[in-house]
Amino acid sequence: MYRYRLKSDTHDSRDLRTIQDWVVMRQLKLVPGVADVVSLGGLIKQYEVNPDLAKLRDYKITLQQLASALQRGNANAGGGYTEQGRQQYLIRGIGLLRSADEIGTIVVAERNGVRCW
Repeated sequence: MYRYRLKSDTHDSRDLRTIQDWVVMRQLKLVPGVADVVSLGGLIKQYEVNPDLAKLRDYKITLQQLASALQRGNANAGGGYTEQGRQQYLIRGIGLLRSADEIGTIVVAERNGVRCW
């Protein structure tokens, strides 16, 4: 077991946690003999959607339809596995959205060929 800590004078705890989860962890898992990497601490980046209920009503879209569209747009994707020696690596895509702007591109409903975002 090995413990380490990320520190920075220019990045906050959210940035450090993002670097840990998306860069450091992935690199450490490539090292032979490393079974797992567990992240602790830091703020996890997340996006919050605050719908305009009046607009949802005008477009006849329910909160459930909005929630379903967001889930579809950010779904995890399985990709099988690959073997390297005695190691087996699972391949998957975790959450497809990378920014708040991408959330705005999710189609929530379509009526008569017109898409509602």
